[in-house]
Amino acid sequence: MQQLTVMRDNYAGLDWIFKSLPYELVADTCRGLIQDAVGPQFQYLLMNYVPSAPEGERMQPILVSQWLAVNTEGVRG
Repeated sequence: MQQLTVMRDNYAGLDWIFKSLPYELVADTCRGLIQDAVGPQFQYLLMNYVPSAPEGERMQPILVSQWLAVNTEGVRG
């Protein structure tokens, strides 16, 4: 998440972020946690919690993923 935050803060293009190793690691971790998939795809949202920020601004969105396949069997990158 830290690397994705740095990439976003440095205005890296989303196409580059979506192909990065940190993005893939988070996607694969989320994929592994899905037990009862509702459909063939999922998305994830990374949030950062900043306790020192004013109340109402402590939760900050970092990145919303693309739609990703739940099952990657037979998919080649």
